[in-house]
Amino acid sequence: MTPARPALDPELRELLADMPLMSRLTPEILAQVRQLPTASVDLLLADRRIDRREVTVPAKDGAQLRLSVFSPATTDRTAAAPCVYWIHGGGMVMGDRFSQLDIPLEWLDELGAVVVSVEYRLAPEVTGTTLVDDCYQGLLWTAEHSEELGIDPARIIVAGASAGGGLAAGVTLLARDLGAPAIAAQLLICPMLDHRNT
Repeated sequence: MTPARPALDPELRELLADMPLMSRLTPEILAQVRQLPTASVDLLLADRRIDRREVTVPAKDGAQLRLSVFSPATTDRTAAAPCVYWIHGGGMVMGDRFSQLDIPLEWLDELGAVVVSVEYRLAPEVTGTTLVDDCYQGLLWTAEHSEELGIDPARIIVAGASAGGGLAAGVTLLARDLGAPAIAAQLLICPMLDHRNT
């Protein structure tokens, strides 16, 4: 038996009426929502002094995963920085490594953190544990290259929003179970953790 969903505010119902039906995610609707624009990374970086690096990391099955590394542009850094390993949201079916990037870039600005954002493969094209495995491979690469990236390996934080929050929880549990890398903290923003969506 499925519990009844709460009633929607009339204004919200009107807004949602114009959106694709995410509850009935057909291939056509999925193609539509994947075309919705994400934030322009160039606009996000325009007024910031940031060094940007793009890398490709092999997944467990050999597929190539993209990571973006954003570091404060400074020449006088004397200590290794904390790292925010960012996992984007998008219902596990859309988005990219630049989705919701404004959130961790604020931590770069305020705390001098290095931000590493992973572009994991999306469902339904991949299934099972592939998404969390992709995110974990990116995290391993980040920890293994911490010195090169100016990251303190004892201060790696795994963070994500929505689906990224659920994946961040999975990655943190995987790191715990496999014994590496060490995770200082996890930050789960409205994490997609419950299949009931309540």
